[in-house]
Amino acid sequence: MNIESTKAKAMVDTKTTKLINGQPAQATQKIDISGGRARLTSTHVMELMLALNKSVSIWKLNNPFLLSGYMFNGSSQHLMNPDLIDTIEPVKSEFGDIDVVVPNNKLSTISQFLDSIENNSLHWSKTLKTQVTNEFYYVGRSKTGKITDQLFSMWWYVPLNQIVQIDFEGDNMEVVIYGGQRFEKPSEWIKFAKDSPWEDIKDGIKGLGGALMLRALVRASTHMQNTVVVTPTGAKKISNGQQLTSRDISSNARHEFPSKFTLNLNVSGNGQGIRRTYKEVGVLTSGETAVVYVDPNMSKTLGSEFATNGNISHIFKTVFSRNPTDKDLTMFRSLNGLFRLMSHNMSKDQIQQAIRIFNKLLNEASIPSTEKDIITTKVMNSFI
Repeated sequence: MNIESTKAKAMVDTKTTKLINGQPAQATQKIDISGGRARLTSTHVMELMLALNKSVSIWKLNNPFLLSGYMFNGSSQHLMNPDLIDTIEPVKSEFGDIDVVVPNNKLSTISQFLDSIENNSLHWSKTLKTQVTNEFYYVGRSKTGKITDQLFSMWWYVPLNQIVQIDFEGDNMEVVIYGGQRFEKPSEWIKFAKDSPWEDIKDGIKGLGGALMLRALVRASTHMQNTVVVTPTGAKKISNGQQLTSRDISSNARHEFPSKFTLNLNVSGNGQGIRRTYKEVGVLTSGETAVVYVDPNMSKTLGSEFATNGNISHIFKTVFSRNPTDKDLTMFRSLNGLFRLMSHNMSKDQIQQAIRIFNKLLNEASIPSTEKDIITTKVMNSFI
């Protein structure tokens, strides 16, 4: 899941990183909004978006979802939300990347415009060419081409004298009627997949915590009991009526706890949401079901049986075996909310399995130790 910062750098070309004062041009400092700077920073970011929109026509002019901050994702959505801006500083005094949702078909247009104003030299410095607003000068973007649905750009933010990373996230946006006009609105899926719920932010927990818990819940709730995972060779033997040997049983650690589904929070491509990971291939003489693992990343070869759309209500029903209410869906992406939901909708055994999986995922994740402490002590201990 591409949820944390990619640590992208501004590039001269695919192999050469730009330098500022001899250092790689990347966002190494967070945006400090302490001392009453939250509203001013939010205003500066919005002015930059409006200036870019005027030059590139990313969204329709006066788009209410941009002006309300709904077009922003992750924790930055709270910085850009006019209803939260005056209360956010005591909760969160600094921010990392700014994530903003744009139509997929505008990503190349934005790239071309940014390239046209770029001072494409190894040693970057402010020039009139790279100035977009009084506060923001364009530095450069990542040019590795590894992630096609996002554009990672670096900007020199004058008030703090540092680089700010702005990620343009491509989306197949909805078109809705608002005030009698048609406007682009981020899809329900991208807002869910990249969310950092306010309830968690207030506790010092970022969006990755809830994502890991959701992955654990999907696995725990769809655990396949009385199942033997066989190798592809073993699957062929079963289909041909041949006897299996011990070598035909998978010894891969990932198959120690086989589950019907895995969670995919990517925002593009096939199989958004949950995807099947195992295919039944027969029944053994022991009465156990033999299944073979199907790599969910091989989306082009899976077919509809193994890929589901990013329908949030469907994911909820898969995990908790009932249709969600509006209140349920509000809690569904929050780590705090997921703990409450699982306590009322899952068996004791499922809860224990989910917590075990979550602990493993949490230990492996690139999350600051202070945040892990908050999760394990304040949230998990109070639940258990």
